[in-house]
Amino acid sequence: ILIIGVITPEIANSVLMEYEKDSIVTVTDATEEIEKICQMYSGCDIDFTIVLSHLGLKNDIKMAEKLSKKSGVDIIIGGHTHTNMAEPVMMNNIPIVQIQGGSEYIGKLKINVDDEKNCISSYTWEAISTENYSEDTETKQCVMHFEKDVLEKSSRVVTSLEHSYVGTERNRESELYMLLSDALKNKFGLDVMLLSTGSVRSQKIGPVVTYGDLCTAFPFDDKLFAVYMSVGELKKILIHMLKCTQNGVHSEFYQL
Repeated sequence: ILIIGVITPEIANSVLMEYEKDSIVTVTDATEEIEKICQMYSGCDIDFTIVLSHLGLKNDIKMAEKLSKKSGVDIIIGGHTHTNMAEPVMMNNIPIVQIQGGSEYIGKLKINVDDEKNCISSYTWEAISTENYSEDTETKQCVMHFEKDVLEKSSRVVTSLEHSYVGTERNRESELYMLLSDALKNKFGLDVMLLSTGSVRSQKIGPVVTYGDLCTAFPFDDKLFAVYMSVGELKKILIHMLKCTQNGVHSEFYQL
């Protein structure tokens, strides 16, 4: 079994997640790379080829449409858009599946493979809700073993605010995003701080802020990059960001 992972480079991920004509990485690039990898292993006895994609459903469909039959890709298992699919999407005779995020559902794909033709002869797909599943005792005991230490650290009060700061829409400025952006700007002595709203994973913080609240708001081990640029360059960046937002293109929105 050949498994190929496809994900956008970090720089493209921070600039533009949909692949329009002026983006850094295109679906065509991903397709070409998959074709190259499949060609590299063409001399091996591969029965089944799976593409694990984090490009989003729309781009997975485009990618499947461009893949040649010679590539031998049998199925695309996708992510990023967290699409809860009742049935797989078929494109170019390639089933494309993904499931809703947050562990609310589990996707179950059962396939039968024709060994002689090295292809899928039949398959079934289920989007299984986890709502009615009972807790796993062994896993729960493992979690509770660390719970006391974690709660002691996470419940430590860091600061208090006058009121709760809320931010529910990633493509709009909000009190929450302004609070966090200003905090980072002041902490590191910056002239301008551009905070990716996609990095904020809470919709509300305060009035009492604990260490756990901050970890929930910023769960990623991200780096802060200091860049020197002219006013004109900064203006171009902001225009590009706002242009994408106005045109309905999915891109990162930055709180200034």
